[in-house]
Amino acid sequence: IGFVPSYDQLNWTGTDFTAEQFEQVTSQSTEQWNKELDSHAELFAKIGSHIPAALVKRREELVKAVNAEKVA
Repeated sequence: IGFVPSYDQLNWTGTDFTAEQFEQVTSQSTEQWNKELDSHAELFAKIGSHIPAALVKRREELVKAVNAEKVA
């Protein structure tokens, strides 16, 4: 979702931060993302027709992107 640099793209000179640690702090599961997106849907339902169309579209894009990672 969006741009996240890989471990190798960053300069780690002077640190003891490992690739495994980087993976741990930058990863999120599909399940976590879907829970977050479900909460967005609940909020959007409460707001109703007052929600900007751009936010609805962005949420739909996020849902597709998150679930595309499951298939990939």
